[in-house]
Amino acid sequence: MLQERTGQWPQRWKQQGRKEGREEVRLSVTRNLIQMTELSDRAIANATGLPLGEVEAMRDELQH
Repeated sequence: MLQERTGQWPQRWKQQGRKEGREEVRLSVTRNLIQMTELSDRAIANATGLPLGEVEAMRDELQH
């Protein structure tokens, strides 16, 4: 039983790493869209899948 659990750990770590990597990319793309385009926050949220409030907060942060 313990061996089964420990055998699954590397797979879980890989999955968690991939998830974190995808989130970093989404945030990076959002920052680039805010800085490089005239797209609305709603359009950026739709394109990236981030919540509108998160895009708005990121825009505010980048402008200050």
